[in-house]
Formats: sequence, structure tokens, C-alpha cells
Amino acid sequence: MRIAIVGGDPRYLLNLRGALIADLVGRGHVVLGLGGGDDPVVRAGIARLGAQYASFGLDRQGIAPRQELRTVGEITRHLRRFRAELVLSYTPKIIAYGTFAARLAGARRVHALMTGLGTAFIDERPERRLVNSTARTLLGAALRMVDGVIFQNPDDRDELHRRGVLGKRARVALVAGSGIDTAHFAHVPPPAPPPRFLLVARVQREKGVLEYAEAARALRASHPEVEVRLVGPLDSHPAAVSEAVVRGWERDGALAWAGPVDDVRPELERASVYVLPSYREGTPRSVLEALSVGRAIVTTDAPGCRETVRHGDNGFLVPVRDPGALRAAMERFVREPELIPRMGQRSRALAEARYDVRKVNAAMVEALGLG
Repeated sequence: MRIAIVGGDPRYLLNLRGALIADLVGRGHVVLGLGGGDDPVVRAGIARLGAQYASFGLDRQGIAPRQELRTVGEITRHLRRFRAELVLSYTPKIIAYGTFAARLAGARRVHALMTGLGTAFIDERPERRLVNSTARTLLGAALRMVDGVIFQNPDDRDELHRRGVLGKRARVALVAGSGIDTAHFAHVPPPAPPPRFLLVARVQREKGVLEYAEAARALRASHPEVEVRLVGPLDSHPAAVSEAVVRGWERDGALAWAGPVDDVRPELERASVYVLPSYREGTPRSVLEALSVGRAIVTTDAPGCRETVRHGDNGFLVPVRDPGALRAAMERFVREPELIPRMGQRSRALAEARYDVRKVNAAMVEALGLG
């Protein structure tokens, strides 16, 4: 079968869908990766997997009708040229455009992979009301046109059911995130105390970076020996935090910021505890990486996040937007350092049992009707 996978950021297409692409190619399918921008590294990487790559223009934040129609037109042309039979799109905005394009291109089967509901379901600022409402409307229209919707957590599934935007024709499936290569993210024992805390994320409010910085400042005021680290790029997203604010955190001694890194494994290996205070996720990839390396986790009791932690077993769940609770959970590891290796071992066991990429890809193939 000729299968097209449509995503936004080309790097995520390779890094998060590469194992699925390789699996589909290995099963004898012809695969095209479509990403929002050309990237020679991505093009070469997808070629090494035995697949093709093509790009289209994408304004990640805008809703200008002329540009958005141009994007749908580009995707449609690529799908027609490829003669796509099955189209899988992911992330809300790309699901909308990829679905419309797939139907225009005459694809026989169209699927959506919900990797999270995105800003339109989180950002409640008045200035974002029109953009978010438009995004939700487009997503709803697309989901009524698909043959199947694959969710990464039950909360997103239930939310869209509640809103009545899932089409009656669509088969609904649930998979455990994007999966993780447990050999590539090998188990490494945590470092000796004092604890080292790590968050890897784009520097956005929705990732909980403000709460992380506030919790870090309070924790280091009473335990200056601990290390708190933030790794990840600045962003042009409407919810982005400015570089000046991040540099202020560094000057205050709250945390250290490393910026983006090409390989996150050394950062995870030198950390004791992984922290993600996100407001909402599909299934957070960074937590899966931390689980696989064998790190205790602190994350929020929020959609997508709560599935990765068994509270008190491999980490702790805290309320969303609650820096006090976040600091208290982090402090548990300072006061009880014996929790770090014990919970880390439980994290690794969870990664192997639930999130191994081979198991997740098998579930994806079945959900796509290719098994």
C-alpha cells in the first residue's frame, strides 16, 4: 500500500515517526513523509529508512485563509503525485489540513493521530479566542471525515467525544504514545546525591516552565546543593517565554539553562529525577525517554502526563499550575534520596512493559488496518 504520513515540524517526523516509517517499509509498504519545511537532514534520514520525503509551506501559528488554502493545496498535490492510498496526519492543525488534502487527492483511507489537543484547548487568553475557536472548528470538521482516529491518552478521546466532534464513521483506537526505543535509551544508574533535576522542553508556558522555575527557586533557597536544569530551545509560539526571563532565572540562581541539544541522552544520564509540569500532553516523549533511562518522574496529574506515572511507585503526580506542590514533590527526593534508584527501576520496567516502540508500532499497524 502507498502510505503518506503528514506532520508539521520535519524533525519530529523523523525522530518521532521514524520507527513507524521503518516498520511500514519493512512490511512492504511504500511510504512518503510530508513535513512542513525542507530539511536536508530529515530528507536524508527518511531516505535511509527506505521512504521518500517531500515538504510544504506551513505557518504554524497563523490562520490567514490565503496561506492556509495554499498549504492544503500543496499537500494535495504531493498526495496526488505520490498516489497515496492511506494518509495518516498528526497534530491538530496538520490533521485538519492533511485530512482535507487527502480527501481532495482521492485517498481511499484517511486516519488521524491525536498526539495531544494542543494550544486551542489550553490557552484561554482573550486575544487567542478567535484563533483557538477557528482551530477547534477545523479539527472538528476534519475528524468527521476520517476513517479512524488514534489517541495517545483516554482523556483526549473522552474530551472530543464530549464535544461531539468525532465522526460516527471513524474507528477509535488508543495507543501508548509514540513509543520509545529502549535499547537506544538504555538504562543507566542515577548519579549519587545530591539530586539533579531536569526538564527538557521548548521554553513555553504550557510546558510548565514558569512553575518549574518558581519551584526551583524555592527548593534551592533551602537546599542550595541541588541542581535544577532546563534544556530546550526558545520558541516563537504565542505561549513562549522570552530569553530575558530565562536569563533572569539563571542570574537568580534558580536554575541552569542549556538551550537545545542534539542528543538528550547525556542530559538524562546525569540527572537524578525528571520533571515535566506540563498543562496537557498527548503522551510526553521526554517522559518516555526518562522512563527508559531509568529516572524517577515528577509530572502533573494532567491528560497524557498522568498515564506515565504510578503515583508513589515510579514518581509523583502534582496538580497543574501548582509550583508549591511541585517543589514539595521535588523535595521528597532531597529528603529521601533512596527513592531515586528505586523509582528509577520502576520507570524502566514501565518503559519496557508498556512503551517499547515495537509494541506501540504493532498497535499502530493494527489501528491502521494493516495488520
